Amino acid sequence: MERTILLNPKLTVERLEKAMNDHDVDAFVDCFDRFYFAEEPAHPNRTIRGREFIRKEWTNVFKRIPDFHGKVVSLAVDKDTAWVEWHWTGTRPDKSRLDVRGVMVMVVKDGRFTLARLYMEPVDEGGTG
Repeated sequence: MERTILLNPKLTVERLEKAMNDHDVDAFVDCFDRFYFAEEPAHPNRTIRGREFIRKEWTNVFKRIPDFHGKVVSLAVDKDTAWVEWHWTGTRPDKSRLDVRGVMVMVVKDGRFTLARLYMEPVDEGGTG
């Protein structure tokens, strides 16, 4: 009888959060499968394909926002899928605040993200609530 061992996606999310906050682009990229694909359903023109795109984008984030911080607000896991609520903060080069919140639905295989749907948006500043 063949046994399949599923690694808990929570461990991959924790690795990603640590790499994000250490600004360790190599460890960050290592969390993603080389054929990684992500989409933003609310923004259909924004798709992500492959680890090199991740490397390029996040190298730029860590360079431009040296105090970037990502926090897992909540996490739910079912089999190979993690629903991760994130809060990202930092200071942009123009000294304005980065404040982004949202959810990513991320599929994990062999300890790496293979597929994701991103629902991340900047927090509206001001307003009456």
